Amino acid sequence: MLINPVGIEETIVKLEIFIIKADLTELTNFDYKNNLDAQFDQKKLNLNNAVDNSFLFKVFPLMENDIIQREKLTDKINNRDTSTNLEMFILPLTIASSIAITQPATYYISQSGNDQNSGTSPTSAWRSLSKVNSMTFAPGDKILLEGGSTFTGQLYFDSKDQGSVTNPITIGSYGGKPATINAGSKTGVYIYNSAGYQVSDLNIVGSGVATNTGDGINFYNDLAGNVKLDTIAINNVNVSGFRGWGIAIGSWNQQSGFRNVDVMSVKTFNNGIGGLLTYAQVPNVHENVKVSYTRAYSNLGISNVNYATGNGITLGGVKGGVIERSIAYDNGRFNTNLIGPSAIWTYDSTGVVIQYNEAYRNRTGSSGDGNGFGLDQNVSHSILQYNYSHENDGAGLLVCQQGNAPTQTNNVVRYNISQNDGRKSGWGGIHLFGPINNTDIYNNTVYVQSSSTTFPDAVLIYDPVNNVRFYNNIFQTRNNARLIDITNTAATQSTGLVFQGNNYFSSGTPFRIQWGSTIYNSLESWRMATQQEQLNGQTFGSSVDPLLNNPGGGTHLNNTDLLNTLSSYRLQPNSPMIDRGLNLIQLLGGNLGNQDFYGNSLPQGLGYDIGANEF
Repeated sequence: MLINPVGIEETIVKLEIFIIKADLTELTNFDYKNNLDAQFDQKKLNLNNAVDNSFLFKVFPLMENDIIQREKLTDKINNRDTSTNLEMFILPLTIASSIAITQPATYYISQSGNDQNSGTSPTSAWRSLSKVNSMTFAPGDKILLEGGSTFTGQLYFDSKDQGSVTNPITIGSYGGKPATINAGSKTGVYIYNSAGYQVSDLNIVGSGVATNTGDGINFYNDLAGNVKLDTIAINNVNVSGFRGWGIAIGSWNQQSGFRNVDVMSVKTFNNGIGGLLTYAQVPNVHENVKVSYTRAYSNLGISNVNYATGNGITLGGVKGGVIERSIAYDNGRFNTNLIGPSAIWTYDSTGVVIQYNEAYRNRTGSSGDGNGFGLDQNVSHSILQYNYSHENDGAGLLVCQQGNAPTQTNNVVRYNISQNDGRKSGWGGIHLFGPINNTDIYNNTVYVQSSSTTFPDAVLIYDPVNNVRFYNNIFQTRNNARLIDITNTAATQSTGLVFQGNNYFSSGTPFRIQWGSTIYNSLESWRMATQQEQLNGQTFGSSVDPLLNNPGGGTHLNNTDLLNTLSSYRLQPNSPMIDRGLNLIQLLGGNLGNQDFYGNSLPQGLGYDIGANEF
């Protein structure tokens, strides 16, 4: 066993079995370096094959992270004292009980420091990030960079640097200001096969999309045996200038992943592929993931690559997750891939709630996507609610299933507002694509108007669906935009597609619903031909001015705590939508939400209202 090979300043004694009298230089050159080269090549081959064979090209973690892993592991060893051969003795395991474990320590890094110092106080601080990389850290340790200073390089931690749920390793700043990590062309903070970390109060910058090859912060787990690494907290961090993702938390070994991930008060901007991502090799891997008060903007995308770029906030491979009180805007403009970016969305996930968010002016450089919010590919038992989407190139509210992937099922879209989405693609304010099953869409307010070049729809259903129900929604259009557009295959092959209790209003333009190859110019004619908006001899639905406040005039709020102050789309006191909604408890049962978009409790007055506002 090699006891404390790095030095006496190690926090915890590490016991490792090595060959007696092994030469550390040979160990570095052979055991680690060669094996890492082989592992890297195989991993790259596996991932590339997976991507090549995948139907989904929305996300792609940069392989440069594995290069960083290899470089940093080698650097970690090379920073040890190799001037003399080390005697490495095999000791019985029973001695472990006699070795005292020291208390957590706080280490300081300062531009005026010296790497020969102990690092345990501001006056005896280390100087460089490479010194941090050469050390091993234990639960409860803190690594604090001098606030207001810039440190060049990257931080790397691996399974030897393991925090815990109750005693995480902290990476942050001291002195009252955030420190800056300038990673140049590489990843800023890379944590490999480890968790129990809190990263906070830092600015992490790369050299820009053109020259950088990594991510801002990258947590990666490829451990065998379906291992869930526990606890990641990232808060009050700004990440910019990376070709990949601002923050990437992912795994690529079946069910191995992370649990208890909390990202809060983060800004991720001016990155290439996107702002924030979780991903996994198979669906529903990461457990209990929460993103809140996070801002993803000006992640513009990358031209001429075969995967989607320019995303905002993406939860992939999650079982139980929340995205709330966050904003994504001005992303995606340089994406040229047909499958494009989205502002805030989830895929390969179950039990995800996306709520109280704003997405606006998100773009795509191709004809694909550029959406506001999405349940996109293999999503089940998830909810889109209380979101504000406006002026996006693609759909405002997307429910999508593509190819032969598992089917979308048991999702809910409710109490959202979509204004003038589909600006480039002509997609719907609400857009259903692919085989969608058992989805309820109710009490949303959708407003669209055509431009000189684009004719979006309030609702677009592109493919056949099964048991998809629209209740109590307001659909309002202007300038020849269609209220409902159902393609011919969707109209003829869908089962259990229901529209009941909705209001369809075309202001300043003729009423227009396209159902397959037929265009209907009145609610009555559509109702009679399709049996929509009727049940058991009763007729439902209306086609009247809902008397919304300032429709089409909603502005960006840029503060999700102020969503309930949005003046547009509230019902006026004399609105015919008041108390005219269907009682969905009788129709659907279960939890239908306890408030409207504006925070009003449900119901008010004599019954439920139609649209996102309960007057």
